[in-house]
Amino acid sequence: MEEFRTGVQLCHGASRASRPGERTRRALRLTGAALAMLALIGLSGCSGAADAAPTVGPTAGADESVEPADYEPTLPPYTSDVDLSAEDEAEVEELLLLIDEFVSYSSGIDDFNSQGIAKISPHLSEGLEEAYRNTVSDANEKGLQATGSLEIQGSAVWAFARDDYAHFGLCIEFDSWGLIDPDTGLTADGESLDGIRYQVAEIEAVSKETTWTLQNLRFDDESNECASIS
Repeated sequence: MEEFRTGVQLCHGASRASRPGERTRRALRLTGAALAMLALIGLSGCSGAADAAPTVGPTAGADESVEPADYEPTLPPYTSDVDLSAEDEAEVEELLLLIDEFVSYSSGIDDFNSQGIAKISPHLSEGLEEAYRNTVSDANEKGLQATGSLEIQGSAVWAFARDDYAHFGLCIEFDSWGLIDPDTGLTADGESLDGIRYQVAEIEAVSKETTWTLQNLRFDDESNECASIS
């Protein structure tokens, strides 16, 4: 598994054919210490989809042995670069609720967050889930803790083909969020995370046997403060 390195392109060497309705986009890059956790998940989450339960809903196929984490996903505002039928819109909104749930759970490393990831694991690629687990393990070994919060402020449908493929852009608000040393309040790089900033991310979803799976989380350069999400 690759490790997180500031300023490198995600999933380098990977390629895929264009999907129906897809708009060509430039490669996205990781930057900024505050992205340490989600960027790590995105960087490592480039593998194919794992087997999953036969529905699209955010909580479908949850392991009954895991106590469900109590989080109510919120549908972020969204626009679309492609024409969507009423049926398409319903499916897109289910996916956006799933994405909101994933972003919320993966923003922390405590039991609540880990249980939430376990609950939605049937809809996460093996790479996304494994990267989250590794990040939690690494943070615990180093005595780091998550601080602040993040929230999806807006989203865009960049490509959508029903029961096949979807590509979303996300505007994420980072409010003093990241992994810090609890004694110093600073990141491993000695940085403070005070303040609010906005950054663009993208994520893909693929459907196999009517089941949607999230994969390939990427982040744009920090200078792009959601200008491309409109």
